[in-house]
Amino acid sequence: MNLILTDNPRECPGDMPEGYSLVQVDNNTIKQYDGNARVVVVLCSRGLAKDLWRISLPSCKLVQLFSVGYDNIDLSKYKEKDVPLCNAAGIYDNVLAEYVVYAMLLYAKRFHHSLNNRWFRPLRNYHYMTEIAGKTVGIMGCGRIGTAVARHLSGFGVTIIGYAKHTKEKDGFSKIYHEDSINEFFCESDFVVNTLPHDDSTIGLINSKVLASAKPNMTLINIGRDSIFNGNDFYNHLKAHKDTTAIFDMFELIPNPITNKFRRLSNVLVMPRVASISKESVESLKQLISDNIIAAISLGELKNRVI
Repeated sequence: MNLILTDNPRECPGDMPEGYSLVQVDNNTIKQYDGNARVVVVLCSRGLAKDLWRISLPSCKLVQLFSVGYDNIDLSKYKEKDVPLCNAAGIYDNVLAEYVVYAMLLYAKRFHHSLNNRWFRPLRNYHYMTEIAGKTVGIMGCGRIGTAVARHLSGFGVTIIGYAKHTKEKDGFSKIYHEDSINEFFCESDFVVNTLPHDDSTIGLINSKVLASAKPNMTLINIGRDSIFNGNDFYNHLKAHKDTTAIFDMFELIPNPITNKFRRLSNVLVMPRVASISKESVESLKQLISDNIIAAISLGELKNRVI
């Protein structure tokens, strides 16, 4: 029996090809398969993939990520071992874009303050409610997810600007800013949406100097890596500017309201880590995995190949 290893069976298709068995592993138990020629495919998170090269899987024809991002994975190691690495690009574009629209409306209409009419009328913050139309939305990252966000917002009457490392023009964006003009980008934006990955150019990018240029009532929605923030600078800014709002779907560690200082701020909303989840995205991921397993076994063309 050939083996397909995974650290998250819930993300995997229910049926494996005939002659193949799905086995759950983690970063420790996978070591027992070092040198095992029966392992043909690994379906995994970034956490497992970044250390996978440390063991020998001589018959491995595919490492399939559940995520779009592959930051912290040393791609050169996969090149050396000649093991294909594929990601989940395109799977989460729509669901993340819809989450951004939801988060913007949640803030603009103060839905989080008025659910179930739990506040007395004078306390429902009606005078804080606003419209999205006429606002400027700054999207950090003009790749597939950033472009999907722009596309979903195109009917709301907003001006959409972008921030990117290299991209100069992109359909759906009226202007794209770069590192030398990031202060101007923040100065123009009523809403800032971060979709950027983790890399050397994004670590601590949003710091006190950049935040000093932001509008006092800016709303920042994060669906990218939180390493983009200088944590202390961002916390101090939010604490000092109560009209600034931050909406997070993820932290590097699941935030606890006791130990995570951001969750103690009244102008920070932390969602339950569900921005990328929908029935459609789950089914699309399983279909991608199924297609790539078959392609790997039959030596066909893999989808979303990174290496």
